[in-house]
Amino acid sequence: MSRTIKTFFMLSMLLNIALIGLIGGHIYKRWNKYHAPAQSTLEQFSPETRNLVGRTLQNSFKDMQPLGDEMRKKRASLLEILTADEFDEAAFDKVTQELDDIRVQMKDLKIETTKELAKTLPPEERKAFAKRMAKMVGGGFKQHVNRERNIEKMGRHDKFDMHPRRKPIEEE
Repeated sequence: MSRTIKTFFMLSMLLNIALIGLIGGHIYKRWNKYHAPAQSTLEQFSPETRNLVGRTLQNSFKDMQPLGDEMRKKRASLLEILTADEFDEAAFDKVTQELDDIRVQMKDLKIETTKELAKTLPPEERKAFAKRMAKMVGGGFKQHVNRERNIEKMGRHDKFDMHPRRKPIEEE
């Protein structure tokens, strides 16, 4: 190959690598902002509140870790039951009930943690925390719900056989 072709090839490679780096960095930055919006919420809090939230969540995670370990063990035993040559219905029911019990314990722990934070946060920071939770779980505040639930406004009442003026069928 001639020297100009080698130089052109090297410049092209460097430019492509730089372009891939720029695009990758931009995607990472947007992904990180989307998947870690808790940081932006926490930055709005005072340092004392940030410490309080951090300590409360750390304690909650420590309490939840044994439950998570137990859940993983139960899932593994459930997989063994499902992949066995003969299906043991009683063992399946027992393990799924135990999994449900662990889920309930984890849910209760999350609710208790949220309650503890709500009791200790100042009103403005509690509102910001609530908005963050509403975004995480979906809904909660009207400005986050963008669905139209009124069938008549959707113009689809005939498709659902739910005409607004139709009387219910009376039993004979």
